[in-house]
Amino acid sequence: MLIKTDIFCGSRMRAARCVNDLSLDDLEAVTNMDKKKLWCFEVGKSIPTKDEEKVIAKSLNVEPAFFYWTDTAPLTEDCITFSSRMRRM
Repeated sequence: MLIKTDIFCGSRMRAARCVNDLSLDDLEAVTNMDKKKLWCFEVGKSIPTKDEEKVIAKSLNVEPAFFYWTDTAPLTEDCITFSSRMRRM
């Protein structure tokens, strides 16, 4: 179940990145943002500015509002990776 939040949810960013089959290196190249900075957003060590959010969202083919929902039963990266591999078959 998804719940709306006022806090940027880095795990949603990571999920979108995995669904798009992008590594942090790939996202770094597309956004022109430092890989460590992107990682910090994903793990919740820092929060992107609204401008950074827009760039990341565009690169991941989602709306910025996507990052402001949290899941009470989040998907694991293994599940997402498996799903994206299955689509390529």
